[in-house]
Amino acid sequence: MANKKFIKSLVAVFILLSLTGCWDSHEIEELGMIIGTAIDKKTGMDEDQLILTNQFVIPIAEGQTGKGSGSSSQQKPFLNVTISGNSIREIVRKLTVRNSRPPYYRHLKVLVLGKKVAKDMDLQKLLDYFLRNRQLRRSVRLFIATNQARPIMKLTNEQEKIPSFELLGLTDNNYDTNEMVTDSTLGEISKYISANKSFLIQRISKWKGHAKLNGAAVFSAKREKMIGTFNESEVSSLNWILGKDKGGIVEIENGPSNIRIVYEIEKITSHIKPKIEGDDISFKVNISSEGRIVENWDVSGHTLDPKFVKKVKKAVQKKVKKNIQHVIDKMQKDLKVDVAGFGEQIRIHAPGLWDQLKSNWDNRFSEVPIKVNLDITIQSYGLQGSK
Repeated sequence: MANKKFIKSLVAVFILLSLTGCWDSHEIEELGMIIGTAIDKKTGMDEDQLILTNQFVIPIAEGQTGKGSGSSSQQKPFLNVTISGNSIREIVRKLTVRNSRPPYYRHLKVLVLGKKVAKDMDLQKLLDYFLRNRQLRRSVRLFIATNQARPIMKLTNEQEKIPSFELLGLTDNNYDTNEMVTDSTLGEISKYISANKSFLIQRISKWKGHAKLNGAAVFSAKREKMIGTFNESEVSSLNWILGKDKGGIVEIENGPSNIRIVYEIEKITSHIKPKIEGDDISFKVNISSEGRIVENWDVSGHTLDPKFVKKVKKAVQKKVKKNIQHVIDKMQKDLKVDVAGFGEQIRIHAPGLWDQLKSNWDNRFSEVPIKVNLDITIQSYGLQGSK
């Protein structure tokens, strides 16, 4: 949210300064400020070529008044420019010679990769230009599109008229959900790549004409490409393992009448403990959560009954534990990657052993026994009472 306010303030300053002359030795109207970039891969004969879409801010567009007839017209406050080439640098060079405004990446906020380019290309090579670019901040948010990335750069809504700001705003909502990836920044992904660790990047899709967060793309350290996906529920379960202390809910249906009850997460604590005995490795994951009942469709008046509370607690634990076990099975059996930090615990507790395992950890991880212990504490019941 702070980033959005900063950029909007900067746009306002650009408008003012454009009326008074020069700023930092560059005419404001000559700066091609890029706030979002999408990368796709061509299909057919030129399938090795990349397609780069840069989103430029047009500061004078918002609130612009039409001339002549006296009627007002609204020009879009952004411009998307798409060019293809064999490398990112070649495309940027083409952009420079075709546009009077040189590309200015210092305020880039989002980078969206298409599904095909994420699955087919080495991510480290794909991001190399951006990691070397001294203009860029490492806080740039990365997304993987569920299809092509280019159409995502056109999606707006009633509140936000610039697509890149809309994407950035969606990630600011992580305080109210645990179904999103929180560390999908250029800097964090660079760390994972350098450490040869598998990781997740937030997925984004088009839904009813708007942008929607849609689970996560899974990247393998060994294959250096996207190898699969997690849906929103699976991302939530992974965040339980990681102990991501943020918002989220668990919905259960209680009793023979399937009465709906909603448990809201206020805190999650997770400890992954490795057990090493010779060549045998296993893990125990101890997870605890504190929260409250925020919605209860049971109108019988038994909400504060200890037996009722105990039943709700058991139901929440059963559902969450089942979902956690599902995502562990998917990591180990289907994808064969560790994106939950189990290997990091080996590195911390047995660095010598980790030096032997790290080059082939994902394969070894797929065979390691993992036991999950989960404890739920219901602290309050909204307006109906407190414990």
